[in-house]
Amino acid sequence: MFWASAAYEGGSSRLHAGSSEVRLLSVRMPLDFVAFCQLHAEHYLHYAALRLSDGTAGQAVVEYALGDLATAWPRALRSPNPAAAAWRSLSGRVAAAVSQQPPSRCRARDGLHRLLPPAEADAVICHRLMRLHVEETAALLGVAAPTVVFRLASAAHGLGSEVAHLLGLSAFCPAGRSEVGGALAVKREPSVRRRRAPQPMASRSLDNTSAVVTR
Repeated sequence: MFWASAAYEGGSSRLHAGSSEVRLLSVRMPLDFVAFCQLHAEHYLHYAALRLSDGTAGQAVVEYALGDLATAWPRALRSPNPAAAAWRSLSGRVAAAVSQQPPSRCRARDGLHRLLPPAEADAVICHRLMRLHVEETAALLGVAAPTVVFRLASAAHGLGSEVAHLLGLSAFCPAGRSEVGGALAVKREPSVRRRRAPQPMASRSLDNTSAVVTR
């Protein structure tokens, strides 16, 4: 697997002076880094391919992004969430690759990132285009699940109800919302107290009036 090992070649690795034979050196990565890559690589490839519309180019970008992560792996492990560090590397590499594509191709394939902030566009791509659950999206992006919900709701608001409906974001268009600590708080409509129609009741000893029950 391309993310499990690396190979290098250079002048110092030749077996004999003047020989064209080259020895490939396998570089052993930390097991926790290899496990992390194996866990997320498939989703990284899918994301890159969606934005670049090119599986080969997407794989190259993912390889570079994971290479960046490998050099900073000890620092990433000390961070609050290594997945967030990995996603920053990946999204930055993908954005750079997109910017090098012909303008017409960028407009056609990367429309969400032209219409929305990057964090919101990534949430929509992962949840709606890659068909990941909110919790899976949160794990991939390295954020809390309520943050993903808030980003999806903000994206739905920014895109408008018609486009949000086409993208399947209608559920993230509540009547009111507010951000509390990065999470989505839905403001519930105040409950309406409805009166029941007066029902005939037996006369009581104290008075002869009917009771009306309200909720």
